[in-house]
Amino acid sequence: MATFVFTPVIAYLIYLYKWKRIDRLWLIPIVFVAWVNLHGGYIGARYRLLVGWLRPYVALGMPLFLYDEMEANGMGTSKRVALGVRGAGGVELKINGHFSVHADLGYERFFAVEESLFYTNYFIPTVGVIGRL
Repeated sequence: MATFVFTPVIAYLIYLYKWKRIDRLWLIPIVFVAWVNLHGGYIGARYRLLVGWLRPYVALGMPLFLYDEMEANGMGTSKRVALGVRGAGGVELKINGHFSVHADLGYERFFAVEESLFYTNYFIPTVGVIGRL
């Protein structure tokens, strides 16, 4: 959920700088410090199979989440990392040069995670909006 809040903030700061000539770029590192402490991360790539207004694609990615695990002695918790891989297929609909919507279905597999804590295999549908300057 933090992504839905902080992405428009970053986009607005860039908009101010590029189009209004108001330099507030020094706020971006502060926003990232707050953002990075609220959720995991994701790095990925997408390959579009066609380049028209309807763009099917395949995507690969690597999600990473931090979570707390109870110590074996029951005294305290420790931070653990859940690292995974993701493969997906979907379609992007180009509305205009600056705006697209997309939907896909992906499979995620997490490694080095105890199944008693949470599942390691997921099918994840996504729907989103892509904005370009």
